[in-house]
Amino acid sequence: MPAPRLSRPGFWPGRSNVLARRGLVCASQPLAAQAGMEMLRRGGNAIDAAIATAAALCVVEPMSTGLGGDVFALYWSAKDKKLKGLNGSGRCPSKLSWRTFARVGKTYIPERGWPSVSVPGTVDGWGELHKADGRLPWKDLFGPAIHYAREGFPLSEIIAGHFERVSVWLQNDAARAIFMPDGAPPVYGQLFVQKDLAATFEALASGGPRAFYEGDIAAEMLRVSDAEGGYFGSDDLAKHASTWVEPLHAGFGGLEVCELPPNGQGLAALIALNILKKAGIQDQRQDWARFAHTVVEAVKIAYAERNAHLADPETDPAPLAELLSDAYAAKAAGLIDANKAAQRPASLLGSPGGDTVYLCAADGEGNLVSLINSLYMGFGSGLVAGRTGVMLQNRGALFTLEDGHPNRIAPGKRPFHTIIPGLALKDGAPHLAFGVMGGHHQAQGHVQVLLNLMVHQMGLQEAFSAPRFDFRTENFLALERDFPSEIRIELARRGHALVDDHGPFGGGQGIRVRSAGILEGASDPRKDGAALGW
Repeated sequence: MPAPRLSRPGFWPGRSNVLARRGLVCASQPLAAQAGMEMLRRGGNAIDAAIATAAALCVVEPMSTGLGGDVFALYWSAKDKKLKGLNGSGRCPSKLSWRTFARVGKTYIPERGWPSVSVPGTVDGWGELHKADGRLPWKDLFGPAIHYAREGFPLSEIIAGHFERVSVWLQNDAARAIFMPDGAPPVYGQLFVQKDLAATFEALASGGPRAFYEGDIAAEMLRVSDAEGGYFGSDDLAKHASTWVEPLHAGFGGLEVCELPPNGQGLAALIALNILKKAGIQDQRQDWARFAHTVVEAVKIAYAERNAHLADPETDPAPLAELLSDAYAAKAAGLIDANKAAQRPASLLGSPGGDTVYLCAADGEGNLVSLINSLYMGFGSGLVAGRTGVMLQNRGALFTLEDGHPNRIAPGKRPFHTIIPGLALKDGAPHLAFGVMGGHHQAQGHVQVLLNLMVHQMGLQEAFSAPRFDFRTENFLALERDFPSEIRIELARRGHALVDDHGPFGGGQGIRVRSAGILEGASDPRKDGAALGW
């Protein structure tokens, strides 16, 4: 079966690649992408553009990201000619542990409310990125975010669709006052205003990143936590700091694919790519059913390792060298049966012991940024921190209470994270910034987009627009509606438990550096977003 069968052939009504020379920003909401472009036009670089875009997304896509969330970034520094990685994720509050749940007989961590809240890492992460390579003054990066929060913006289509379900997610009066004005959620095209959030952004702009973790903003977050039964200790915010990390690498199709190390799940994408290389995936590209089957089976194995090992590396480091070795990849590839879906696999090594926004930015000087910000599930914990207007994340829900598991909840510990930025090098130079949103889907989304580009030779926009599968940890397989019926039949014959639903299949952005420094951008049609160039 020829490769275009999983593409939309001919002149389908979709999006074209965006080409530019001096700068490019891709984001899941056009107003946010414009905020980044504004920084580039003012003489800023890709770091400035990425921070301004992320800040604007906190306002215009508030169910997915916010100041109360976390951030991860990979970026190529043209100045240093080096790839850098930043882990800007927060930690478990000091008053929360597995004993908190054991005392009341709870066997799981709820997805909403104060037990799900971890310390926000976003603002400190932005600060570290800006301190390292930003060019414009910090205070100049937040003008668009402040404007859209104070003056309002009309809700775009897909984002408005998420607001329809907001009432079941909100957990306190402060959240309901903002996201259900007049007792109902705002609708498509309605002007949405967040004045408290505007004031918080103004304080950050004038006071710097630490203004979020010390002073009036932090005092209000701590006050609300104490008043509503939260778990923040008095110095949890003040002690928070981001971590610079060394990216992980895996060669595939002539590229060096780079992901951040745990506590994020980028490791799973690299494991899957290594397995697929050993399984000879390049030779299967004309047989879409076998190709899809092999990819799903590799993802299953990679996710089994993810579930067994990924946690805070400061307390429970994963066996990275072994999991990324050729020997491991060969052993795992040898377990794939070409004609039969495996039942839920376990780790080959044995166990030791939503909603997101992705954006990318490039400038004409050679800087390339891959950045992801998130609250986790839609509207995070459902808790707004009082008069700050800040929605707090629910990343703590991704801890486990399982005794002996490396990701068991503990004070000061970072949880397993689903959000992952991706970046690929070619001949030692930056070639591709990419990411796919969508909770647990992200690692397999990375794999599918990269296979579309490197095996099927799709164009950049085509690679993001092509239909995707979503392997569920419950061992079910969801396929987007564009998958041809003959592929569905063949996958079912091999024993895959197909489910018919609408996601999550993520939503992504990408920037590719072409010859002569030409920048090529794409934005996934599954989101409201845009790729804007200069």
